[in-house]
Amino acid sequence: MSSGNPQSLAGRVCFCLLLFAIGLYVLAAIREIDRDLKHDSDWRTYFTKDAMHYYVAAQAFASGDFSMSYEKGWPYRQPLFPLLIAGVMKATNDNLVAIRMINVGVIVFAAITLFVILKAFWQDSAAAAIISILFVLNPFVYDQAIHGLNREPLHLFLLIWIITCLLRYIAVRDWIYLLLLAFTIGLDYLDRINGLFLAISAVAVLLCFALSQYFFRPEHRAGLSSDLSSEALAKEEASPTMPGKPDNADAPVRPYADTPTRRHAVYLVALPHRRARLGYYHRAKLALAFALFR
Repeated sequence: MSSGNPQSLAGRVCFCLLLFAIGLYVLAAIREIDRDLKHDSDWRTYFTKDAMHYYVAAQAFASGDFSMSYEKGWPYRQPLFPLLIAGVMKATNDNLVAIRMINVGVIVFAAITLFVILKAFWQDSAAAAIISILFVLNPFVYDQAIHGLNREPLHLFLLIWIITCLLRYIAVRDWIYLLLLAFTIGLDYLDRINGLFLAISAVAVLLCFALSQYFFRPEHRAGLSSDLSSEALAKEEASPTMPGKPDNADAPVRPYADTPTRRHAVYLVALPHRRARLGYYHRAKLALAFALFR
């Protein structure tokens, strides 16, 4: 009787561990939130600093006021997180436990999403589950999701999707992933100002990718290799003969390879005195061309 696939078995075990870690995380979050609300159940004193700002903005959205008048006195202008709180307010009739559980649910959803994405990329359930477990049990993630109302968990969730869309577009060159990338970056900007820096970084990465595809395409590499070889050969022929060179120094170069770069590399290796007459700049260019285009 044949045994099961060890990799598949390890993946199932790690996925069960991921579900167990998520369960521990949710239970710990509920316990701590319930303990906090027993001490203070009035939102006016329960929420402090940033959380108070988000809660008041969410109350305005829940009441139908989308004028964002809170911008006049407070610096927190990104409306996505207050909109999410306002939706939970309307659905649960201002239940503080449900409002505090928003970030807990975002982190759980982000961990499951991370597992699915990594499994699709690597085809390895064990590695995807281990990384997701480390994510959900990270002390920073726990602190940001449990204590107060913070925008960081939603930012982390959107960041996972931004990186996924970027890598997927580079891999398959499908415009749908580029549109999804722009959409998720826009949502992240509505959550935190960091979305602006992510947009600049994504544009820079895509630009570098496009330039690398242009300069390192096969026809361009062949032309560059031929130009470098011709330049080095011309310098070699114009230089004077060194004393003590071998008798076969003037013999023609035999075609040891099909490409000009390989042929000239063999030429330089076989005749050290000719290689010595090339400057360091030309030798570096030839070495780079031989490494890249062989």
